[in-house]
Amino acid sequence: MKIVFVFVLFLGLVFVGCKSNEKKVDKQQFMDHLKADDNVFEIKETCVVFIYPDSNAVKSGIEKIKKQYGEEGMAEAGSDEGYYRGQAKDFFQSKGIKIIETDKKTILFVNEKGEKTKVENTLEGIASMVYLFDVKKQPLKIESIATIPDGKDFDSYFSNGK
Repeated sequence: MKIVFVFVLFLGLVFVGCKSNEKKVDKQQFMDHLKADDNVFEIKETCVVFIYPDSNAVKSGIEKIKKQYGEEGMAEAGSDEGYYRGQAKDFFQSKGIKIIETDKKTILFVNEKGEKTKVENTLEGIASMVYLFDVKKQPLKIESIATIPDGKDFDSYFSNGK
């Protein structure tokens, strides 16, 4: 008798568990949605953004650099990039501004009005891009990571007069 009771209880739970008020979503649509959103990064706060190439772009870019400049040239380029990136981060930290890092393919800067500025990440190799972003302004791309510690771009962009 107990076995019959347990079996009936089990079947009841299975049927109740299968009923759902949630809308069924096609698996392929769900996966496509995830893939699309997985490569988009939205920024909605005042900050500095370091954009890096994704892992595939790093690998292919490193191979190109090695072919063109050899192992020694690759090592020197990597060392320089690391040095200037470190200097830039130290500078921004000293200014107390938030630093965000991403390797997403699409970066959306969202200002305080909800307007979006789209930046595509087309980087290869070891290089990075740096953007200054104030939610009251358009983002500003820093042309050379090596010039960041002089503070001119930062001070000009984040001053109240601009």
